[in-house]
Amino acid sequence: MKHTAGTAAKAVGRTKSTITKAIASGKISAIKNDKGAWEIDASELKRVYPHSTNETVEMKHQKKHQVSEGTFIGDLVERDGLTYKKFTDVPFTGDVDEGLEQGSFNNGKREGHWVWYHANGQLKSKGEYKSGRQEGLWVRYHENGQLRSKGDYKNDTQEGLWVTHNKNGQLFIEANFKEGEQDGLLVQYYDNGRLWYKGHFKNGKQEGPWLWYSYDGTVEKKLTGTYKNGIKVSD
Repeated sequence: MKHTAGTAAKAVGRTKSTITKAIASGKISAIKNDKGAWEIDASELKRVYPHSTNETVEMKHQKKHQVSEGTFIGDLVERDGLTYKKFTDVPFTGDVDEGLEQGSFNNGKREGHWVWYHANGQLKSKGEYKSGRQEGLWVRYHENGQLRSKGDYKNDTQEGLWVTHNKNGQLFIEANFKEGEQDGLLVQYYDNGRLWYKGHFKNGKQEGPWLWYSYDGTVEKKLTGTYKNGIKVSD
Protein backbone atom coordinates (compact mmCIF):
# COMPACT_ATOMS: atom_id res chain seq x y z
CA MET A 1 0.00 0.00 0.00
CA LYS A 2 1.23 3.49 -0.86
CA HIS A 3 0.30 6.82 0.72
CA THR A 4 0.29 10.33 -0.66
CA ALA A 5 1.65 13.04 1.63
CA GLY A 6 -1.96 13.88 2.52
CA THR A 7 -3.09 10.36 3.40
CA ALA A 8 0.18 9.72 5.24
CA ALA A 9 -0.45 12.79 7.39
CA LYS A 10 -3.94 11.52 8.28
CA ALA A 11 -2.65 8.02 9.03
CA VAL A 12 -0.08 9.20 11.58
CA GLY A 13 -1.88 12.26 12.95
CA ARG A 14 0.58 14.81 11.55
CA THR A 15 0.16 17.74 9.18
CA LYS A 16 0.88 17.41 5.48
CA SER A 17 3.60 20.02 5.91
CA THR A 18 5.30 17.88 8.55
CA ILE A 19 5.30 14.89 6.18
CA THR A 20 6.71 16.85 3.22
CA LYS A 21 9.43 18.34 5.43
CA ALA A 22 10.34 14.86 6.64
CA ILE A 23 10.61 13.72 3.01
CA ALA A 24 12.77 16.72 2.08
CA SER A 25 15.13 16.08 4.99
CA GLY A 26 15.46 12.38 4.15
CA LYS A 27 13.73 11.17 7.30
CA ILE A 28 10.97 9.55 5.22
CA SER A 29 11.85 7.67 2.04
CA ALA A 30 9.43 8.57 -0.79
CA ILE A 31 9.31 8.86 -4.57
CA LYS A 32 7.35 11.09 -6.94
CA ASN A 33 4.96 9.47 -9.38
CA ASP A 34 4.33 10.54 -12.98
CA LYS A 35 1.94 13.23 -11.76
CA GLY A 36 4.52 14.74 -9.44
CA ALA A 37 2.83 13.52 -6.23
CA TRP A 38 4.76 11.87 -3.42
CA GLU A 39 4.29 8.13 -2.85
CA ILE A 40 5.18 6.63 0.54
CA ASP A 41 5.10 2.91 1.34
CA ALA A 42 2.93 2.01 4.32
CA SER A 43 5.86 0.05 5.78
CA GLU A 44 8.08 3.13 5.52
CA LEU A 45 5.50 5.24 7.33
CA LYS A 46 5.31 2.61 10.04
CA ARG A 47 9.10 2.61 10.40
CA VAL A 48 9.30 6.39 10.92
CA TYR A 49 6.13 6.70 13.04
CA PRO A 50 5.90 3.25 14.70
CA HIS A 51 3.54 4.38 17.47
CA SER A 52 1.29 6.64 15.40
CA THR A 53 0.34 4.75 12.25
CA ASN A 54 -3.35 3.95 11.92
CA GLU A 55 -3.50 0.28 12.85
CA THR A 56 -6.34 -0.61 10.49
CA VAL A 57 -4.46 0.73 7.49
CA GLU A 58 -1.24 -0.96 8.53
CA MET A 59 -2.81 -4.34 9.19
CA LYS A 60 -4.20 -4.46 5.65
CA HIS A 61 -0.61 -4.21 4.45
CA GLN A 62 0.67 -6.78 6.93
CA LYS A 63 -1.84 -9.64 6.70
CA LYS A 64 0.14 -11.65 4.16
CA HIS A 65 3.47 -11.42 5.98
CA GLN A 66 4.60 -14.26 8.19
CA VAL A 67 6.71 -13.94 11.34
CA SER A 68 8.50 -16.47 13.52
CA GLU A 69 6.70 -18.84 15.86
CA GLY A 70 4.19 -19.71 13.10
CA THR A 71 2.18 -16.53 13.53
CA PHE A 72 1.49 -13.65 11.15
CA ILE A 73 2.58 -10.07 11.56
CA GLY A 74 -1.10 -9.21 11.18
CA ASP A 75 -1.58 -11.02 14.51
CA LEU A 76 0.59 -8.40 16.23
CA VAL A 77 -0.90 -5.18 17.57
CA GLU A 78 0.47 -2.08 19.25
CA ARG A 79 -0.80 -0.76 22.56
CA ASP A 80 0.78 2.15 24.41
CA GLY A 81 3.99 1.93 22.41
CA LEU A 82 4.50 -1.84 22.82
CA THR A 83 3.84 -4.70 20.40
CA TYR A 84 1.71 -7.67 21.50
CA LYS A 85 0.19 -10.75 19.97
CA LYS A 86 -3.54 -10.29 19.63
CA PHE A 87 -5.59 -11.39 22.62
CA THR A 88 -2.59 -11.43 24.97
CA ASP A 89 -1.25 -9.01 27.56
CA VAL A 90 2.39 -10.09 27.27
CA PRO A 91 4.68 -7.90 25.13
CA PHE A 92 5.90 -9.84 22.08
CA THR A 93 9.44 -11.24 21.97
CA GLY A 94 10.59 -12.96 18.81
CA ASP A 95 12.00 -12.62 15.30
CA VAL A 96 10.27 -11.12 12.29
CA ASP A 97 11.45 -12.72 9.06
CA GLU A 98 8.77 -12.36 6.41
CA GLY A 99 10.85 -11.42 3.40
CA LEU A 100 10.26 -7.69 3.19
CA GLU A 101 10.97 -7.01 6.85
CA GLN A 102 13.47 -8.73 9.12
CA GLY A 103 14.37 -8.03 12.72
CA SER A 104 13.60 -8.81 16.34
CA PHE A 105 11.32 -7.67 19.14
CA ASN A 106 12.28 -7.79 22.78
CA ASN A 107 9.54 -7.23 25.35
CA GLY A 108 7.37 -5.51 22.77
CA LYS A 109 10.05 -3.21 21.33
CA ARG A 110 12.18 -3.42 18.21
CA GLU A 111 15.72 -4.40 19.12
CA GLY A 112 19.00 -4.81 17.26
CA HIS A 113 19.55 -4.91 13.51
CA TRP A 114 16.52 -4.46 11.21
CA VAL A 115 16.34 -4.59 7.43
CA TRP A 116 13.59 -3.89 4.89
CA TYR A 117 13.42 -4.87 1.21
CA HIS A 118 11.60 -3.50 -1.82
CA ALA A 119 9.13 -5.79 -3.58
CA ASN A 120 11.75 -6.37 -6.31
CA GLY A 121 14.17 -7.81 -3.75
CA GLN A 122 16.47 -4.81 -3.53
CA LEU A 123 17.50 -3.67 -0.07
CA LYS A 124 15.30 -0.77 1.05
CA SER A 125 16.69 0.27 4.44
CA LYS A 126 18.77 -1.00 7.33
CA GLY A 127 19.63 0.20 10.78
CA GLU A 128 19.72 -0.50 14.49
CA TYR A 129 17.11 -0.23 17.23
CA LYS A 130 17.76 0.07 20.93
CA SER A 131 14.71 -0.44 23.14
CA GLY A 132 12.40 0.51 20.26
CA ARG A 133 14.33 3.62 19.24
CA GLN A 134 16.46 4.13 16.15
CA GLU A 135 20.12 4.41 17.05
CA GLY A 136 23.33 4.86 15.05
CA LEU A 137 23.77 4.70 11.28
CA TRP A 138 20.71 4.20 9.06
CA VAL A 139 20.93 3.71 5.30
CA ARG A 140 18.09 3.68 2.74
CA TYR A 141 18.09 2.71 -0.93
CA HIS A 142 15.98 3.30 -4.03
CA GLU A 143 14.30 0.36 -5.77
CA ASN A 144 17.10 0.36 -8.38
CA GLY A 145 19.72 -0.16 -5.66
CA GLN A 146 21.04 3.40 -5.63
CA LEU A 147 21.72 5.00 -2.27
CA ARG A 148 18.76 7.10 -1.14
CA SER A 149 19.76 8.53 2.24
CA LYS A 150 22.34 8.02 4.93
CA GLY A 151 22.75 9.43 8.41
CA ASP A 152 22.74 8.80 12.14
CA TYR A 153 20.06 8.63 14.78
CA LYS A 154 20.55 9.33 18.45
CA ASN A 155 17.74 8.25 20.74
CA ASP A 156 15.30 8.05 17.79
CA THR A 157 16.09 11.54 16.43
CA GLN A 158 18.28 12.55 13.51
CA GLU A 159 21.73 13.76 14.49
CA GLY A 160 24.56 15.24 12.44
CA LEU A 161 24.90 15.18 8.67
CA TRP A 162 22.23 13.46 6.56
CA VAL A 163 22.76 13.05 2.82
CA THR A 164 20.01 12.21 0.31
CA HIS A 165 20.40 11.16 -3.36
CA ASN A 166 17.86 10.77 -6.15
CA LYS A 167 17.39 7.45 -7.90
CA ASN A 168 20.10 8.08 -10.50
CA GLY A 169 22.66 8.57 -7.73
CA GLN A 170 22.78 12.35 -7.95
CA LEU A 171 23.16 14.34 -4.74
CA PHE A 172 19.80 15.85 -3.72
CA ILE A 173 20.03 17.12 -0.12
CA GLU A 174 22.72 17.72 2.49
CA ALA A 175 21.17 18.53 5.86
CA ASN A 176 22.47 18.80 9.40
CA PHE A 177 20.51 17.96 12.54
CA LYS A 178 20.82 18.47 16.26
CA GLU A 179 18.47 16.51 18.52
CA GLY A 180 16.09 15.95 15.61
CA GLU A 181 15.87 19.57 14.48
CA GLN A 182 17.63 21.03 11.48
CA ASP A 183 20.69 22.87 12.74
CA GLY A 184 23.57 23.97 10.54
CA LEU A 185 23.99 24.00 6.78
CA LEU A 186 21.20 22.82 4.45
CA VAL A 187 21.83 22.47 0.72
CA GLN A 188 19.36 21.14 -1.87
CA TYR A 189 19.82 20.59 -5.61
CA TYR A 190 17.49 20.35 -8.60
CA ASP A 191 17.43 17.16 -10.66
CA ASN A 192 19.53 18.97 -13.30
CA GLY A 193 22.33 19.30 -10.73
CA ARG A 194 21.91 23.05 -10.22
CA LEU A 195 21.78 24.51 -6.73
CA TRP A 196 18.20 25.04 -5.51
CA TYR A 197 18.88 26.71 -2.16
CA LYS A 198 21.57 26.99 0.47
CA GLY A 199 21.55 28.36 4.00
CA HIS A 200 21.78 27.61 7.71
CA PHE A 201 19.32 26.58 10.37
CA LYS A 202 19.56 27.31 14.06
CA ASN A 203 17.28 25.41 16.42
CA GLY A 204 15.05 24.38 13.51
CA LYS A 205 14.66 27.86 11.99
CA GLN A 206 16.39 29.64 9.12
CA GLU A 207 19.21 31.86 10.29
CA GLY A 208 21.67 34.09 8.44
CA PRO A 209 22.24 34.44 4.66
CA TRP A 210 20.21 32.24 2.30
CA LEU A 211 20.54 31.81 -1.44
CA TRP A 212 17.68 30.55 -3.62
CA TYR A 213 17.79 29.78 -7.34
CA SER A 214 15.26 28.87 -10.00
CA TYR A 215 15.56 25.74 -12.11
CA ASP A 216 17.48 27.64 -14.82
CA GLY A 217 20.00 29.02 -12.34
CA THR A 218 18.69 32.57 -11.94
CA VAL A 219 18.48 34.02 -8.43
CA GLU A 220 15.08 33.92 -6.70
CA LYS A 221 15.21 37.44 -5.26
CA LYS A 222 11.96 37.07 -3.33
CA LEU A 223 13.46 34.29 -1.17
CA THR A 224 17.17 35.17 -1.18
CA GLY A 225 18.28 37.26 1.75
CA THR A 226 19.11 37.26 5.44
CA TYR A 227 16.90 35.40 7.89
CA LYS A 228 16.54 35.66 11.64
CA ASN A 229 14.55 33.18 13.70
CA GLY A 230 12.95 31.84 10.50
CA ILE A 231 11.87 35.22 9.14
CA LYS A 232 13.47 37.11 6.24
CA VAL A 233 14.73 40.44 7.60
CA SER A 234 16.66 41.84 4.63
CA ASP A 235 17.51 41.22 0.97
